[in-house]
Amino acid sequence: RKSLLSKPKDLKILFMELKGNLQKAADDKYNRRSYQYLDILSWLQSKIENEPVQNIVQRKFLTNEKKGYNI
Repeated sequence: RKSLLSKPKDLKILFMELKGNLQKAADDKYNRRSYQYLDILSWLQSKIENEPVQNIVQRKFLTNEKKGYNI
């Protein structure tokens, strides 16, 4: 809602705040399933870093693969 009235330069700050709030929710074991279907955190990270979302998802996958996590 705030983003509709925000200036474009302030949008990045709002995305960072939203990502922090959603990350807390993603850490809850009951919310994890919904994050599997829609990776909103990667989308927000792509907006913050001005990168395509596919690069963010690929980087996450490679990082998790190196750590030995099964996705």
